[in-house]
Amino acid sequence: MTLDKDWLESLPSEDRIFFLTLAHILNEINGIYKLLYWTSNISSESDLLVLGQLTFSRIAITTLVGKLKEAREFLNDYNFLIRKNKNFEKYNIKMA
Repeated sequence: MTLDKDWLESLPSEDRIFFLTLAHILNEINGIYKLLYWTSNISSESDLLVLGQLTFSRIAITTLVGKLKEAREFLNDYNFLIRKNKNFEKYNIKMA
């Protein structure tokens, strides 16, 4: 998905903050998810390497859960924006 810069600048400040923050959160979650995917292959003959891989995977999972919690809190905080703006669906047309 791409957002046109001129369109984004034409939005009210609250809407612009919402979209940019949401894009940032999705980018962070996607990056952590990819990191978790690449660290989930735990196959080594060395017990120390397996322990290191498991530890790194646990850190990635903990970070991912924290980011998902932050995303939920963000969406709860901006719920008023969605309710206030009855024409929120118009953005689907611009982003498609």
